[in-house]
Amino acid sequence: MIRYIFLILCAVSYTVLCDETAIVEIPNGKLQGSFNGQYYSFKGIPYAEPPVGENRFESPKPFQQKWSDVRDATKSGATCICLDPVEKVHEKIITGSEDCLFINVYSPKIKTTSLLPVIFFIHGGGFMFGSGDFLEETLLMSKGNFVFVTFNYRLGPLGFMSTEDGEITGNMGLKDQRLALEWVNQNIEKFGGDPKHVLMAGFSAGGASVEYQLLQPGVEKLVNSAYSLSGSALDSWAFKTNVLEKVKKVASILKCPNTESSAEIKKCLKEKPATEIVNSTNEFLIYNYHPLIVWAPSIESPESKDAILTEAPKELIKKGKVTNVPYLSSFTSQDAGFLVAEILFKKEDGTTDLEYFNKNYKKLLPSMLLYEERFEDETELDQYTEKLYKDNGISDGVVTMENFNKFIKLATDESMTNGIKESWQLHSQYSSAPNYYYEYDYPAKIGLGNLFSNRTDINFGCVHGDDVFLMFNHALRDISKLNDVEKRHSDNFMKLLETFVSKGVPHFGEIALPKNANLSKKVEYLHILENEAVIEKL
Repeated sequence: MIRYIFLILCAVSYTVLCDETAIVEIPNGKLQGSFNGQYYSFKGIPYAEPPVGENRFESPKPFQQKWSDVRDATKSGATCICLDPVEKVHEKIITGSEDCLFINVYSPKIKTTSLLPVIFFIHGGGFMFGSGDFLEETLLMSKGNFVFVTFNYRLGPLGFMSTEDGEITGNMGLKDQRLALEWVNQNIEKFGGDPKHVLMAGFSAGGASVEYQLLQPGVEKLVNSAYSLSGSALDSWAFKTNVLEKVKKVASILKCPNTESSAEIKKCLKEKPATEIVNSTNEFLIYNYHPLIVWAPSIESPESKDAILTEAPKELIKKGKVTNVPYLSSFTSQDAGFLVAEILFKKEDGTTDLEYFNKNYKKLLPSMLLYEERFEDETELDQYTEKLYKDNGISDGVVTMENFNKFIKLATDESMTNGIKESWQLHSQYSSAPNYYYEYDYPAKIGLGNLFSNRTDINFGCVHGDDVFLMFNHALRDISKLNDVEKRHSDNFMKLLETFVSKGVPHFGEIALPKNANLSKKVEYLHILENEAVIEKL
């Protein structure tokens, strides 16, 4: 009779039939997940109070509400509101909701005493767009060796505005990430996960976020290893200065009456529709969706309540203020190929923006590669841009189809690998924890460069995500159609995840990545090529 009543209640509550085997209870109440024959899925679980109304621009508050009925956790929650360049390339579309702080958990088994290691994954998107649903879990979960966690965090102006004085403290998105990590520590055992074996991983801005989280006190109680894929807090795009000037510009755009008082700006912006605040990003763009990253982490006032970043990340690493857990970091050989692919986008009339770009490269390139904020003097900025061209063998400031590979290298070094390699050197020098690094160097047939250029006749090299999409499903990569090399690499990356999360020592196939810690010698890393993986030095 009790079972019969339960099923009736489930049928009334949802459009899906309740599966009694997919019920988990957390302090807020019971969750109804789903089971696909291989693993359980629990989606759209609130981990923080909605960051709306008075909670806008504030540090996240743990979700305290309780539900008496079984809560439907079979569908993802709303993504965080953003101006999305991926939903429709070259069209600036606002997607998502301000009420978006949800977490997803995938687990092979939920009723067990043999707990599984956890992969806590921070999505990418330049701190401006993306969601916990960016990557699909199917490939990873087919191995049955992990509990996998994804989640949303606040993005763009709603996640990273700062008045630099404690009114709008900044870094709300980073604080969301930390709260989600604390939620995992408190609840993951209910889903069959081991809170003592958590790998914090992230891609792109998520990779930079991982490094930011490693600079926070106490994170060693929440994770026992960390993994940054193609992203570092030391990349030029991942750290912003002079944020107040941008906040004042937004306040002016939205016609706030007083743009000189931080308190008045905050009051005004709290009353504005979220769509208007997000849409203000358009006023900062000078070419299509560039600069791609307008808002990102920044230094907070030491007087701010709940401040989590009061010094530049580079200085914190040099002071040894890095969480003492094994750290793995990586990049792909032509990482930024996707970032400059846009100028080869073929329009309906068959033309591209290459000629336009060459005529305006001194204005456009610093914006596209996100280094313009490092220079206050325009003449110095122009000279730096000219030097980049000269150092990379691009004569007369003209990018052509023939030298586009050199242009990709310029973009990759400037926007990605220079910061990542500097991070490698600093962690290896100042951290006592073991540090492991690799470069992935086998291009996918179709990658993000093809997405942003809307072309399949160009190979942009081994770009952003080419390694990630061998570990997690994505619309760009049909896992069932991998070639033999990709299948082997995919298996080896699975081995890397398993060995790193379980033993703290990553193996790519049978090759142990070289360990770096407290070194005075050159940093060693694994260079993964088509048919071999070799240890090299920076």
